[in-house]
Amino acid sequence: MPNPNISAALTALEKTTMKANVDANKAIVAPFGVNLTPEQRRTKHKAGPDSISYVQDALQVGIDHPETVAGGLVIGEFQKDATLMSDINELRLHHAPYIEMLDDTYIAVSAENMNQADRIYEQVKILAKNDSNFELIRQQLSRRYENLRGPRTKTATQKVFLGPGMSATFIDVVPSSDLNNDGSTRLMLCDGALPVCALGNAVNAGTKVKIPAGVTTITVTNTSADTNASFSVKVTE
Repeated sequence: MPNPNISAALTALEKTTMKANVDANKAIVAPFGVNLTPEQRRTKHKAGPDSISYVQDALQVGIDHPETVAGGLVIGEFQKDATLMSDINELRLHHAPYIEMLDDTYIAVSAENMNQADRIYEQVKILAKNDSNFELIRQQLSRRYENLRGPRTKTATQKVFLGPGMSATFIDVVPSSDLNNDGSTRLMLCDGALPVCALGNAVNAGTKVKIPAGVTTITVTNTSADTNASFSVKVTE
């Protein structure tokens, strides 16, 4: 299509006609048609572009040489299945351009609509800074982006006091967040769950360090023999 900008409309009668035609086709296939599970689609013996000729050739061998028809194979049923396979493939090839056109038209018109909706949303965000009514509209429109992001993970900053020479392990730590040593002792920070963190990253009093990316479990040890440690770490709730 030379111009991706679409200006068209379907009438109610046209939509009804299109749906009725599809429903009529579905009614013909329904008595024998199947819906496979994802696992069945994955494990079924696949038929590629050359498979129909292979099946027809094997069928002809079975007809010409009955001694090749072994086990519970019934040549008459094989012949019916081979014909149905060919017929369904013919219909699939006939319908494919139509389905592709529907998909491509939806993608094109959706992209056009999203661009236009985004322009309005951007203007609403500007107006919402000084107008509470537009702030309500902004919140309504922003739900689309919140749904795309999914539920937000709740986090909390955990304040910890650790006795002299003591160690503590924390799980569900927020990766790349800060461990803030706001006490007067030196801490040792290690990745993972350990009885004692002896060879980790030193966190001096009054400083903070980043939890490594991807790390969600840490062990912290207070290196002081006589002073309590005080620090905070961010965890998911």
